This record gives sequence, C-alpha cells and structure tokens, in this order.
Amino acid sequence: MTVLDADGERAGSFAADAAANTQLSETNAKQYIKHTTIGTAQGTNDAHSWEFQWTAPDADIGPITFYTAGNASNGNFNPIDDYIYTKQAESTPPVPIVAGVSLEIVGDTALSTMDTVAGVNYTLKVTNTGNMMDTIMLEASAEAGIEGSVLGALSDRSVELEAGADAEVTLKVAGDLLTEPGDYPISVTATSKTDSTMTAEVTATTTVETPPPPPTPEIPPPPPTPWDVNDDGTREYSRLSLGRERIWSVWRSP
Repeated sequence: MTVLDADGERAGSFAADAAANTQLSETNAKQYIKHTTIGTAQGTNDAHSWEFQWTAPDADIGPITFYTAGNASNGNFNPIDDYIYTKQAESTPPVPIVAGVSLEIVGDTALSTMDTVAGVNYTLKVTNTGNMMDTIMLEASAEAGIEGSVLGALSDRSVELEAGADAEVTLKVAGDLLTEPGDYPISVTATSKTDSTMTAEVTATTTVETPPPPPTPEIPPPPPTPWDVNDDGTREYSRLSLGRERIWSVWRSP
C-alpha cells in the first residue's frame, strides 16, 4: 500500500506494526507498507487483515489517495493460479465551517422627524460572509420601553442566507406623543446562528425635532360702537372709510 497526493507525491507516513507482520520500503520517493514473511497469512482462507498506522501530513495538501494491491495465492511459490486484487480510495479533508456576518445601513445613518408617532425607516443590509448556509439573528437595542421612549422595530428578526448572499431588512424607529425632542440612537446587532461569537452591529441616530407652534388665529375687528347723539333713545353708528377722501357716515337705528 502507498498513499499519494493529487500530484503523485508521497503523502503522510506509515509505521510498521509491533507484531512484525508488516514492513516498510521506499521506491522513487514513495513509501510503501507490505506484509512480512510472518504476515503472509499462509493457510488462511477467504480473507485476512493487517493493522498499520498512517500519519497524515502536517498541513492540508488537498485530496489524497490510498492505493493497495493484494495477492491471493495458493502458496506454492508459482504465479499460476495467483490472483492480484487492487483497490484505491480517496480521502478529502473536511472543509472547515466558517461563519461570518456583516451589517450595514443603506443610505442615511441619521434621520430626523417632527412626527414621533409615524417615525422614520432605515434600510439595513445583512450579509452571510461565511462558507455555508446560515441563519442570521437580528436584534434592536430598544424594542420595548415606557411612554416617552423611542423604540426600534425590525421587519425581520432573522434571515436565512446562503454563503455570500445578502438581504435587506427595515428598521422602523418611532416614539409616542410623550417623546421629548432630542437625539435617539438605536443599535442593531446581527448574530450568526452557527457561531454566536460572530456578530456585527450598526447604529442609527434619529433626531426628534420640536414641531413649529400653531399659527396665531386672526382676530376680527370689533363691530361699530353705537351711541345716542341726541339722547332720544335712538342709536347712531359711525364708520370711517379711508381712501382718497375721508368720508364719515352716520346712520340711525331705532
């Protein structure tokens, strides 16, 4: 038996067993393990097995192949009626699982509003930077609070993504009628379900502005003031009109 890499070079190393059933040899820089005279298993019918130790290379060299050949012989030292069996098996190193996540705000990272109840919306882009399908968990720093708070609500609490894929999630930031003007930062954290140590975070800052005061209502002019000129119980009204001339008009009312 010998073990070779994809380029036909020696891969790893064998060690003979302590029972002296196997031995080592080298040809053309390749190492072989084979049975000894003791290990020929002469007289054994049907099948036989040998134990050996093989140590893998120190570094990943890609796929390797085990090549083996066995001689089914009648033991008469004549190749007639002997049968040679060959077999090969490939061993591919497992692909290490790599988890990763990135998170970013698409567009403005800070918005302002005077309508705290309607609030504002941010678009977040979450990406699976790992090498396998993963579920990315999302959480906002303020999702519950008392009256007067500013809260963050996510359109999705988790997204399932293939390796390298991304998705957009909406973050709605809003308050209530008791929310005071000011700056309110809300952080969103994305966490890999495969590896919870792999996280990413962004912060959106929303400014609640003071709404303008309501317009002052117009006060209509007072009505004409009546008075009794002749002291006869009849009310007279006077109106002054300013134009090109000054005109006084007086009329009576019973």
